Amino acid sequence: MKAKDLSDVERAVLEGQPAAIQEQIRLDAVEQKRRTAIRKGMAKAAARGRQVGRPSQSDQDFLNRYSAVKEALESGLSLRQAAAAAGVAVNTVRKVQRMIDGKA
Repeated sequence: MKAKDLSDVERAVLEGQPAAIQEQIRLDAVEQKRRTAIRKGMAKAAARGRQVGRPSQSDQDFLNRYSAVKEALESGLSLRQAAAAAGVAVNTVRKVQRMIDGKA
């Protein structure tokens, strides 16, 4: 009688390896533990008065940084034309336009 050919799953079970779903559950638990540790560390840093997250930037600083975009918009260029002229992304031009219009 010929021996049965085992599938990869059957072979893994016989070798004592965890199933794919068990491995995914383990990886999710490790990721959750990592995220929790990061949050605790950020909370401790904030409690000590340290800056957590991105540094804040005033609207005026942002507009000064992208003065070429502001000039391009004020000269009447479209969003895409202003982005090309200033060498920035269209969404950056949109942000500058919102700040100029006072909708930021």
